[in-house]
Amino acid sequence: MTIDNSESLAPIRRDLAELGEVAVLERMAIVSVVGRGFTRRSGLAGRIFASLSDVNIVMISFGASDVNVSFVVAEADAERAVRALHRAFFE
Repeated sequence: MTIDNSESLAPIRRDLAELGEVAVLERMAIVSVVGRGFTRRSGLAGRIFASLSDVNIVMISFGASDVNVSFVVAEADAERAVRALHRAFFE
C-alpha cells in the first residue's frame, strides 16, 4: 500500500502489524503509464518494462481497468524512469 501523509503512518503500521510483518520504504515515487486498451495490446507490458531495464521497480500495480499501469520506484529514479518511458513511446 502507499500513503501520501506520513502523519497517518503510525496507526496504519500498528493495525497492519496485527496481520503480519510491516516494512516501510521511504522516498519512493509512483510512476504511471496511462492509455487505452492495455489488456488488448499484446507486448505492451514488455515494451514498458524493457524501457525501464535499468530502473529498479519495487512494486507493480495493474488494476481491473485497462487504462493504466503504475509502478513504484525510488524517488531518485523517478525522473529517469519517466524519461526512459518518454523515449520509448514518444521519440
